[in-house]
Amino acid sequence: MLLAWLGFLTSWTYLRFYRITPSLSGTSTSEGSTIRGDASDTFAFAYFFPDAIHAPVAALSDAVYSLMVALRICSPFSAEDIESSNEQASARDQDGLPSLLNAGRGGRGSGRREEAERRRALALRALDQRLTSAPPRPAQVIASTEASQLAETTLDLEPETIQSRATT
Repeated sequence: MLLAWLGFLTSWTYLRFYRITPSLSGTSTSEGSTIRGDASDTFAFAYFFPDAIHAPVAALSDAVYSLMVALRICSPFSAEDIESSNEQASARDQDGLPSLLNAGRGGRGSGRREEAERRRALALRALDQRLTSAPPRPAQVIASTEASQLAETTLDLEPETIQSRATT
């Protein structure tokens, strides 16, 4: 049991404070588009426990967090980090498996899905326009002439021709 708790605490500490993930809100691949750890409110240590003991666990975990920051084991989260992590958590919630708490609410992520579908349709339309307006390449011309020659080829299946071919 001790090893299970130690593994849980180690993995949660890594995911909460040290794991580097790309930001969903950033569009570039620069250094500013990464997030260190998961500062979202829903990933706080107290949320792994029942609601009745959230307050005491939150007080204890806040004290441990302050000690870790004072010892420079981890760096404190800024308000921007927390907001960005909360946005990513809500994006995961919308795109991932439905949770029991959100089962009654419908259409939460439909705006993003509609935007993605609209962009996909625009890209397909642009690709179709490029393909129809592009002049045929030499390989396409050769393939189309070979196809037309094959279509014009007829097979002579007269009984005399078949017998003469069978004897030779």
